Amino acid sequence: MTDERAPVVDALDNFDPTLERTFRGHKSVVTSVAFKPDLKQIASGSTDCSVMVWNFRPQLRAYRFVGHTGAVNDVQFSPNGKLLASASADRTVRLWKPNVRGDSCVLRGHASTVRSVSFSSDGRQLLTASDDKTMKLWSLPSRKFVTSFTGHNNWVRSAVFSPDNTRVASGSDDKTVKVWDAETRKLLHTYYENSDIVHCVRYAPESHCLASCCEDGDINVWDTRSNQLVQHYREHEASVNSIRFHPSGNYLISASTDKSLKVMDLREGHLLYTLQGHTGAANAVGFSAGGEYFASGSSDEIVMVWKTNFDRPVEATPTATAPATAARKKASSSSSSSSSSFKAKQQRRAASKKKTTASNRVPAPLRPRNSLQTRNRTPTSLAPRAPAVSQTRAPAPPARPTPAARGNATNAIDARAVANTMDVVAQQLKVTLETLSVFERRLRRNEDAIAEIATTQKQIVELLRNGQRN
Repeated sequence: MTDERAPVVDALDNFDPTLERTFRGHKSVVTSVAFKPDLKQIASGSTDCSVMVWNFRPQLRAYRFVGHTGAVNDVQFSPNGKLLASASADRTVRLWKPNVRGDSCVLRGHASTVRSVSFSSDGRQLLTASDDKTMKLWSLPSRKFVTSFTGHNNWVRSAVFSPDNTRVASGSDDKTVKVWDAETRKLLHTYYENSDIVHCVRYAPESHCLASCCEDGDINVWDTRSNQLVQHYREHEASVNSIRFHPSGNYLISASTDKSLKVMDLREGHLLYTLQGHTGAANAVGFSAGGEYFASGSSDEIVMVWKTNFDRPVEATPTATAPATAARKKASSSSSSSSSSFKAKQQRRAASKKKTTASNRVPAPLRPRNSLQTRNRTPTSLAPRAPAVSQTRAPAPPARPTPAARGNATNAIDARAVANTMDVVAQQLKVTLETLSVFERRLRRNEDAIAEIATTQKQIVELLRNGQRN
């Protein structure tokens, strides 16, 4: 078991995701990852039948929990971090204490492979999904079976609570996403827009959005108030295996069999980043509780931990505050005259930087980075000791304009703003066209079903007529 740290990268005004650490220790495919709420540990499940708990403190070794007799398909920490749940192909769910002893208890009730586990936000209930076509609800800490949700006609690969715990969403191999009342078990709505197996469903935090990802590479986002499809993405070249919302609700990250991770900006409805780091299919992804980090697991048996960065406001970036802090320490140790001179320089520099930052903003409600030009970004190596990692990056901000060139710079900025706005319009039009194509496929399926019913009715009428003649 090894823990590799990526070297510190000098990233002034860097808003791009960066690889922080890699964990090696699994002997087979990594299927799932989950952060502990206090950010002290990260858990991963694998087809090697084990659960690994990695400690962020380098002085502490990783824990390997052995007990399952089948592949571990999903792991999740409880909201208070005192329990770790795992779902396995051995038809059981285990609840572990994430410490060096690794004590566990077993929940048995499913008749086939258990695919996912999900804690309620208050930690009092656990939801499990299985290939037996059902979801089961368990009470905690009593670990007693409460009820089952039935309605899918194929394997249920994913099930999750809504943020307020009043609803349950599920995705299945029957190509549907269903929403249930968590208390009455009543089916509230079924979404038919998916055209292939549904691998994962997730609710946006403190929002009315529900997302799913599919075998054919589609990602769909619905508004659960109107039950309308509001966004549709087809960015991956292969199956999308896992999706997660950023805690802010503004971003969605996905992991795919095409070995890549992709970050979508939900406010603008376009692809923001593509991360190429794994050498095998990316099977799992997850954000930390605060969104500062995200982790990914792959068929290359590696768990990678990334620094998010793109969710930071400009004024809060470490690269902006660190030089000022160092300058203040230096100024305090210098004479009063040099201190005054230094402060004056800092004020002029801050004022100039503030003007430059303000002039580079575009109308879209994004960070002040030219993040719309995703297709022109170049790959950048992040961790020489880890597998080759590259990512699409936003172009560097333009140089600070001189007083003589500010007029030309203003015109150039206006042109870029118009170009970026047109790019956003084009992306939204693309999403609209893809949504219409989904509706068209659904309409064709309905027409085929109606034609089949009409044919059957005609045959029944003919049989009745023949019977009366005889």
